[in-house]
Amino acid sequence: MKLYRYISLQAFCELIYNSELTFKRPKCWPDQYEGHYFKLLESESGKKWIEGLIEKRISSAEHRKETKNLLRLLGNSLYCACFTQNADEEVMWNAYSYNNQAIMIETEEDNMTFLNAPTPSIIPVEYDLDKHKLAFLESNLFDYDSGIVIRNAGDMVRHKRKCFSYEKEIRVVMQDVEHSCQEIQKYSIQDVSSFISGVMVHPGAKPEYVKMIGTLCEVFSLNFYGKSRIYELDTSLFQPNEQNDISQTAQGGLKWMTRG
Repeated sequence: MKLYRYISLQAFCELIYNSELTFKRPKCWPDQYEGHYFKLLESESGKKWIEGLIEKRISSAEHRKETKNLLRLLGNSLYCACFTQNADEEVMWNAYSYNNQAIMIETEEDNMTFLNAPTPSIIPVEYDLDKHKLAFLESNLFDYDSGIVIRNAGDMVRHKRKCFSYEKEIRVVMQDVEHSCQEIQKYSIQDVSSFISGVMVHPGAKPEYVKMIGTLCEVFSLNFYGKSRIYELDTSLFQPNEQNDISQTAQGGLKWMTRG
């Protein structure tokens, strides 16, 4: 599966110069609906809500405490990099414009392997999040004699509000307990020219900017698609249709009539 990411010039340069992809903890994203379970544990009212949910599934007081600790650990150790299935889409260029300097990189799902790092999960986002119906945590909790299990940690970051469904987002999720509690993590790519299969720049980018990105792509052996052409007029739509012209000529052509 092809994946795309719309990024700033700074993020693009960090990626190609350092051969690193940046991941971020969902609980640090500005959207307050993201990482909501983990954020709830940081307020007294949120803790009570979580505790009430846990009590529905977990009978042991000791295991209920263990569940909260496990959720805190997940909140501090899950890192995400967001991609999309939208290739050269106006809605994405508009949402992630970076003053008309946005850069779209193209890659593959199979390229999501990083040096000295855990194997990430590839998670398509489901646009079904309702802040009043957070049932997927409850359905993922299991209480065994030996302790608590959260069946699917990735499910904690799978859900998003329906208003963002245009993004067709794919999340690359890394569970990294060893480096937890940091806002971001950077994971090394073995070969950036193999990781990035194509590069395109914003349809509103200036010629000198397009030239600069093209030069960078040449230096790093990246396939450069140039400037997006989604705003350009397709003049072929207005070329004469030869067959229609011949037919009209045979019938005496079109007659224009005016009234005096």
